Amino acid sequence: MNRFQDFFIIKDADLPKEAMESVIDKMEIDFTGRRIRLEAVFSALVEWDTILKMEDVICQCGKEINAASVFPRFPEGSFQEDWFPALVQLLKRRTSNVNGYFNDCTAKWDGEALTVELCHGGGEAIRERHLDREIASLLWEVFGQSARVEFSGVTEVGGDSEAYLEKQKYLAEKFSREMLIAAAEQMEESSDYEVPDKVIEVRDEEHLLPTLIPESVRPLYKRRPKIKEMTPLRQIVPDMGSVTVWGEIFQMEKKLSKDGRKNIFSIQITDFTGSVTLVVMEEVKHSRELERLKKGMTVVVCGKIHYDEYRKETVLNVNGIATAKQVKVEDQAPEKRVELHMHTSMSSMDGITPAAELIQRAYAWGHSAVAITDHGVVQAFPEAMDTLEKKIQDDSFKVIYGVESYFVNDMVPAVTGETENTLQDDFICFDLETTGLSPNNDRITEIGAVRIHNGEITEVFNTFVDPQMEIPGKITELTGITNEMVQGAPLEEEAVQAFYRFCGDKAVLVAHNAEFDTSFLRMAANRHEMEFPYAYIDSIPVCRSLLHDIKNYKLDTVANFLKLGNFNHHRASDDAKMLAMIFLQLLNRIQDDTDAKTVMDLNTSLAGGNVKKIRPHHQIILVKNRTGLKNLYRLISMSHLKYFYKVPRIPKSVLVKYREGLLLGSACESGELYRAVFSGKPWEALKEIADFYDYLEIQPVGNNQFMVRNGSVPSEETLRE
Repeated sequence: MNRFQDFFIIKDADLPKEAMESVIDKMEIDFTGRRIRLEAVFSALVEWDTILKMEDVICQCGKEINAASVFPRFPEGSFQEDWFPALVQLLKRRTSNVNGYFNDCTAKWDGEALTVELCHGGGEAIRERHLDREIASLLWEVFGQSARVEFSGVTEVGGDSEAYLEKQKYLAEKFSREMLIAAAEQMEESSDYEVPDKVIEVRDEEHLLPTLIPESVRPLYKRRPKIKEMTPLRQIVPDMGSVTVWGEIFQMEKKLSKDGRKNIFSIQITDFTGSVTLVVMEEVKHSRELERLKKGMTVVVCGKIHYDEYRKETVLNVNGIATAKQVKVEDQAPEKRVELHMHTSMSSMDGITPAAELIQRAYAWGHSAVAITDHGVVQAFPEAMDTLEKKIQDDSFKVIYGVESYFVNDMVPAVTGETENTLQDDFICFDLETTGLSPNNDRITEIGAVRIHNGEITEVFNTFVDPQMEIPGKITELTGITNEMVQGAPLEEEAVQAFYRFCGDKAVLVAHNAEFDTSFLRMAANRHEMEFPYAYIDSIPVCRSLLHDIKNYKLDTVANFLKLGNFNHHRASDDAKMLAMIFLQLLNRIQDDTDAKTVMDLNTSLAGGNVKKIRPHHQIILVKNRTGLKNLYRLISMSHLKYFYKVPRIPKSVLVKYREGLLLGSACESGELYRAVFSGKPWEALKEIADFYDYLEIQPVGNNQFMVRNGSVPSEETLRE
């Protein structure tokens, strides 16, 4: 039996027996993102906090695990009203359309119907987004409970309400759809079908989706489906009964029954709101029509939805199939764009479409060029070249060869800012504890610092800080700092001013992973119209250069390597003292092994360190000419053969050497520049980073919407800024 406790064991894990003995029914591992998702079957209902603790336990079990999610399944019929807030949390993980509709609501359950009493309106938006069916689907998946979901209470509010704005968004999208249909009606007469006056529309809340042409529907197998009222696939729930749907076939499989008399067809379709598997069993001699179906064809299907115990999924048992055609999608922009960041099926976990299809689509839309930028590899280049030469054969269209590389800045200086201090002047070694990892959304809870004067620790500074927000439970577990401990402590402005007074005017700050700690100080200073005037040293690059044969450069690892004893890690005061002891040893090595005399000398006296232990960033590299293509191949080969660690890395020092014929772009939110903006680096530092690139990439807001969902930034407007 695959029990949770058999896979994930943490000493003193505060989990109930039901969680420890839950059975893992399915586990998915995303090796690229280092995420784990598992489905666990429980013997009894547990609280939502238990689910969150299980996820924390999974993350603590492996240093390389970034995130974990547990999807629970409880005994049939065990749902209780007070578990509804947890159901909402699961719903938020599934869809970003929940907003604040269910804030402060209450739920009543009578065994057949779940009635949700709303407090803040949004009833119309909830109905349009079909959240009732989403909740019903979750009830079935988690509790095996078939139920109606109804809403009562304050379902609507005033004309300037969110529901009203949602309605206006719908009308705007509908108008855009009508414009698309009008454009489709003007397609060339050489098309293989005529565009009718009416089009069957399927609308999603966020996107305009492909449409069907009713006159193109042709019966294929058994009954002719009725197309007047078709159900979007995203609304499908178990035991829904008879439905009519449409979709594009993206996968097909045919098997012969054990007695050899029947063919069993499994046909997967999508209408771009969701997908479903069509199941057909037909005698071999009557299967000719079904064998005409191919990947990429569009079909309209009628049948009955039910949960298939054998397949462990919701399927549609087919009663009738017709073929159909979709309105041809065209790029109607008067000025066509050129896509410079595009992943093919050669990008692991980040692309599913072959290069040939993407290139031909760009050409068909009238684009003048398109770039291929797979993650760390160039395997799509031969297919791209063949497509251009054999299928397109148009000298006016270009394929731009490139890559989204894993860039490592091994030339990162240890010192940021300007100072005239020597290595004999004062240093302030400091550390912060915070409520989380985002300098925009989280706050400081503790500041610890020590002064190094004439090679000795002479003064100590320590204060709690009232963050004026709740400290998450996992942060309390990590640091030991509770909400009660910071009550009555100085507020942010007062605490930072006290820290500045301790530092004085000329001291140079030292921090381990200084960009994290200084980003919180800069954000705090900005909020209170203060400056951050200090030059600072990041001790991690110094450790990389001076300490060899070390596993990693975490503070406790470095302390153990230098045999400096144990300390209370993840408390600011203790971390600051240990950092000072480490930095004193580093200063001795610097003075013995280099010619550095001043603080600024460190940037030219220290080597870059081990490339395999520096965090990589994404970067776009595009080829300008044959010299650039040769240099790109050289960089790709070196990244795999010499610098590979988890991903193929390209060091900055090597990239500078072979930059001729290449264009460098700043890439996505994982790029060096975007991360610097996110961490609140000063304007001069941002300009210095940007100066290395040939062009800066500004992506659509939707690409980084996940940062709003996971709480990294507070709103979509912040993404735009």
